[in-house]
Amino acid sequence: MVVFFSRWWVVATSIYVFVGVAAWLVIYNIMPESPNWLMMNNRTKEAIESLNMIAKINGVEGRIPENATFKEM
Repeated sequence: MVVFFSRWWVVATSIYVFVGVAAWLVIYNIMPESPNWLMMNNRTKEAIESLNMIAKINGVEGRIPENATFKEM
């Protein structure tokens, strides 16, 4: 509300937009694709790597072998 009454509302809006775009760019480059999307696009090896990384973060001891095959449901 303070910005509304200020003469610098354009500067403040530009700063908000810049911060939002910068945050989106950082998150976009850090976030991996989901295993589901990878499987749907025939990128099975990357999906298995992603699932194994998720399992490691969650503390699950079992891993999916690299040569695993999946059947469509």
